[in-house]
Amino acid sequence: MLQKSRSSSSKSLVFSCPPRQKFILNWINTLTPCKPLSHSELAEKFRTGVFPLTILQALKLPYRFSSTKNPPKSREDCLSNLNTFLLALESKGLSVPPGFNLLLYQGKSQACWEIVEFLFTSLYIPEILEFSDEMFTWYSNTCQCEISYAEGLVLFKDGSLILRILNEFGSGPGPGPRQGQGFYEYPESKAEIFQNLENIEKILSKLSVPFLFSPEEFYLNDQGECLLVQLWLIFKHFDEKANKNFTKYSTETSSKCSFIQYDAGVIESKSSADLVERKIVNEERKLMYLSELRTGFELNKGKKGIVSVPSVKEIPHSSSQPVLTNSEVLICYLLTPRIIQVHIQGKLQRVLVNFIPNESKFSLKSEKYLLELRELTQMHTVFVCEIEEIQNFDCQGEEMRLCVRGQPIKLVFKTVDECLKYLDGFEYLLEKY
Repeated sequence: MLQKSRSSSSKSLVFSCPPRQKFILNWINTLTPCKPLSHSELAEKFRTGVFPLTILQALKLPYRFSSTKNPPKSREDCLSNLNTFLLALESKGLSVPPGFNLLLYQGKSQACWEIVEFLFTSLYIPEILEFSDEMFTWYSNTCQCEISYAEGLVLFKDGSLILRILNEFGSGPGPGPRQGQGFYEYPESKAEIFQNLENIEKILSKLSVPFLFSPEEFYLNDQGECLLVQLWLIFKHFDEKANKNFTKYSTETSSKCSFIQYDAGVIESKSSADLVERKIVNEERKLMYLSELRTGFELNKGKKGIVSVPSVKEIPHSSSQPVLTNSEVLICYLLTPRIIQVHIQGKLQRVLVNFIPNESKFSLKSEKYLLELRELTQMHTVFVCEIEEIQNFDCQGEEMRLCVRGQPIKLVFKTVDECLKYLDGFEYLLEKY
């Protein structure tokens, strides 16, 4: 069995389960210009060593080109190609036992899959992970909500975020299904999810971006690295397209002027409070969505199904619904950190005041928040409490006095208007409780 050498784990590579094998086979088929190979054809294709070397070229892995034989004319030529291939992998940390090239030459399926698994798991995935922060930042900015690797399987499961991104770049069907068109932004059944996934498959096919799953495989997938590869292919497509457009634009404009003048009004509009508020509302929506999923999982352990979150639809989340209610605008204001002064335990200091969702108690029906104060140098928490722990409060000019768990606290804001805004916020949240 193959093993990683040196700093890598000495454990044998695990033989893949069929769903994973099918995914990796689809991935392999995207790397070469050959016609798509079936599961049974892959090991046979490895025998001459030419196909494996083509994979190295696609992955931009170096090897001794001068020692290759193409086309191979004898058994020795095939073994020479396979030796060159395995030497290239040994330089990347794979320990190859004696005679392993013979197993590949004989078309042994398990030997072939151990090699393919190493290429995927130990070489391709780590390369993508190096750029994962950049990729998820791009997804977060496009969707206007924070997305991390850990949340990926949950947030991308129903296909709606991918379709929203495709729609953002003019490739998607647009939200609001009608007569088989459009997509479900918040699907509530398996049928609606499958319509989303089928739309993804069709759109990516038109864009010549490989979709490495069938809709059913995507729906059942529970492996983060497989999803990561699919998201990478989408990101790479639009990133390369953007870079080409930027290069073309730069070339065309460089001959006309030595610099580009930006419209200050446009820049201001893109960074306006409206966009910031909308982004914060999306953060709130995501927290509520994840909370509902966790709640549904606890209530339905062992059962498969989709947790319905219909009230999420009531919250504005896109340019087609730009208007926020007064209470939503107020929540956005409270969620934005601000520098104030606080008088607590006989000390006066400058802090960052912030309202944050209380994740352990937050749900669609019960929007619980924490009041948090952090000092500015080390950002250590000076004070934190649940909103419902505030016993009473009053406002005088720029100062607000609170009583929390019997402890007096005085908040000093920059202006009277700012103080009054927070007063409205406290009244709104405490009224809900």
